[in-house]
Amino acid sequence: MNKITEIDVRNLIPQREPIIMIDALVQALEKSGKTKLLVTKDNFFVESDFLLEAGIIENIAQSTAAFSGYQSYIEQKPIARGFIGAVKNLKIVRCPKVDELLETNISVVAETMGALIVQGEVFSDKTLVASCRLNVFID
Repeated sequence: MNKITEIDVRNLIPQREPIIMIDALVQALEKSGKTKLLVTKDNFFVESDFLLEAGIIENIAQSTAAFSGYQSYIEQKPIARGFIGAVKNLKIVRCPKVDELLETNISVVAETMGALIVQGEVFSDKTLVASCRLNVFID
């Protein structure tokens, strides 16, 4: 098995520049994963040096996609596309600033009928920035 650090995240998710919202998948367990993102000034979702709320949600969604993509990669299956079906219990404590390193944790709450229900949490320096529950339909 390859180390996650050896896998280009673009091989795990369907998104392409300029909307890639994760730099690396750093952990993938059976029901959870962790990604990292350095917020940069040229990020598609940065405005006035802050990552917009839509960027935070997209970061959680792409973290889910990378986790799912890694599972497909390990099983030598094609990488599937996912579509956000619902965002629930969204809590944004604050919008991260440029140059902040975000760590996003996703935990699979349930898998049913081609959908993943995940709990996502975004941290900066071990402090919660945002959280939500996503329903993602896998194509």
